[in-house]
Amino acid sequence: MEYIDVSSMARRKLIINDNLGIQLKKYIVFFISTAILLGIFYLVDVKAIYSSLSVFPLATVLLVFLLFISNSFVVMLRYSRVLAHFGYVVSFTDVVRASVSANIASLLMIPLIGQVAGRQAILNKIGISAAENAVIAGYERVIVASVSGFLALLGVILTYAALFDEYIKNIPLLEIISILALSFSFYFYVVMRKSEKLLLNNVFTFKSLLNIIE
Repeated sequence: MEYIDVSSMARRKLIINDNLGIQLKKYIVFFISTAILLGIFYLVDVKAIYSSLSVFPLATVLLVFLLFISNSFVVMLRYSRVLAHFGYVVSFTDVVRASVSANIASLLMIPLIGQVAGRQAILNKIGISAAENAVIAGYERVIVASVSGFLALLGVILTYAALFDEYIKNIPLLEIISILALSFSFYFYVVMRKSEKLLLNNVFTFKSLLNIIE
């Protein structure tokens, strides 16, 4: 009596069905994307856009387009470095997919929520949970706000240097620095708990500061 490996045949059939499902999903996504793109070209007046752009010099249009592409690349690179800072090794291709998904989702809902939700659609497959993604997004926003605020302050100082010098002369810097130093010292040595001190020592290490600068 000939023995037939039923389990092996079932596995092969399951693999074939999975492959067919993946291929079918790719075709569906392709047709939906093509339909959306054709719908956009149908609803948008391309001639009007071209006539509006033709008012500006070609070099200016190309420069704006280059700046837009450069900004997108910097955002993706920054997000890749933030993920690496948290210990997640994600390929740049997945970072690009997550960023594109985030930009599309931010058009449909509140930008910050859309960014997190769009990225999660890709990062979930890599093993990054929604809570971790939200923490990473918040950390990224803090870093961006800090750098933007510093550059804005630097721009104001450079633009209004003369007025800034006179304003600084009227501020009692020595008294302010002394009060802040005494306040931080009192809080660190008297109020702060040992667990909080240990946490600060772990956060403000040389390696952590290098990661933040990076």
